[in-house]
Amino acid sequence: MIGEFPLEDAAEPKVSVQSDTSQNTPNKDGGEDDWLEMAHNNQRPRTRSIVVAGPDICGLIEISDDEDLEYMSHRGQEFFFPGRLIGAYKSDTDSSISGRTMIVLSVSDHGFVQCLTLCRHEGHTGEERGSFYKAHAAVHRDTTSPPTAKHSKTINPPFEITLKKSGHNIKDSCYINFEHTWTLLEHVPVVDLGYVRKSQRKDLLITHGRIQNELRQRTMEVFELK
Repeated sequence: MIGEFPLEDAAEPKVSVQSDTSQNTPNKDGGEDDWLEMAHNNQRPRTRSIVVAGPDICGLIEISDDEDLEYMSHRGQEFFFPGRLIGAYKSDTDSSISGRTMIVLSVSDHGFVQCLTLCRHEGHTGEERGSFYKAHAAVHRDTTSPPTAKHSKTINPPFEITLKKSGHNIKDSCYINFEHTWTLLEHVPVVDLGYVRKSQRKDLLITHGRIQNELRQRTMEVFELK
């Protein structure tokens, strides 16, 4: 049986929190919220792990009911390389990116991670306004065929994603939104879900830069910023 997330009516998942006891650690009764508060105050354990039992509560990736997902905090480009597919831990502390499925773009000198998010548009047929397809690109798993492009002059090429585990699956009708860029703070625990095909990672960055530049140009024209 396959469980999809988010599961709005599902019971709270069982969560276990593990940290390196040689470093500052959250109160044992406080769980992940205490740790996130510590992180905001620059008090971080060296390692951070949140294990969620059963179907997860975030993102656009289907997982099996009996699988545990491990969320960890990471730093640097070794993990956050362009094209890495991650799921942000669902938390009220970081509500803006809570539960989102994200694709890494870059890491700042201060450790902030620039990301794009996956979005889902069920029922899209390819006949929608061209502006949607100028800002979005479809995604597909490496084991499936790319979706057919119906707006050849405006649509961005689809991106192929390899999922970390064979039991995972991408929900249908998912896209990358290149207009919306998100910042992930280094303390936020994430789960490693997979990656964009290596030969397409440069295209990912180029496409994002082009669409962001077009967005800036439109903004300058509207407000006459010349």
